[in-house]
Amino acid sequence: MIEQLFGNNSRRKIAEFFLTRIHDSFSFDELKNYLGESLSPKILKEEIGALVRLGLIEAYWQNNAGENESEKKAGGKKKDEAKKQNSKPEKEMRFQVNLSFPLLPELHSLVLKSIIFWEQKLVKKIKSLGSIGYLAFTGFFTDTNHTPTDILIVGRVNKKRLAQVMRRFQIELHLPVRYTLLSKNEYEYRMDITDRFLYDIIESKKIVVVDEMKKS
Repeated sequence: MIEQLFGNNSRRKIAEFFLTRIHDSFSFDELKNYLGESLSPKILKEEIGALVRLGLIEAYWQNNAGENESEKKAGGKKKDEAKKQNSKPEKEMRFQVNLSFPLLPELHSLVLKSIIFWEQKLVKKIKSLGSIGYLAFTGFFTDTNHTPTDILIVGRVNKKRLAQVMRRFQIELHLPVRYTLLSKNEYEYRMDITDRFLYDIIESKKIVVVDEMKKS
């Protein structure tokens, strides 16, 4: 249905990416990092432009002035060197979902239903790969910004098979998904030392599917 609305598969991929991150904005370079594996920069630029014209995405200029504090503090030659090393364009174009788009509620709901369907299939696949002590979904699954991963898996699984499953999941959803695999010992060690990476995940909004760690 979404592909019919947006005209082609490339445009659908970009639309679905934004529809799972409706409160986030991205520069073109950031979008290339997320979607560049499946879309060339030329196609990405063309299709983003089409979605802007359609009204689903809005583009705006963000002022980057004042971001580099080192430039302010440096003086003389040091100031000039800091400017050369840390120079950024004064303005950067960013893209985000147009929250006033008339069909946004329906499209957002449709994408989320698709994610839930594939999420359930993914849980079964991951469980079949080995012994799982902890499995949680966060990040874009819970519309949570700034989390270091989207899926946390603790246990003993076949890494090669897991990578294949995750790759297939990303292809089916046309979405980049970050996952973290830890052994039980590594998980417990990181918990003991209050590892920032792990605690950022544990303290974030998440959907816990498996939690056998407390019982062990």
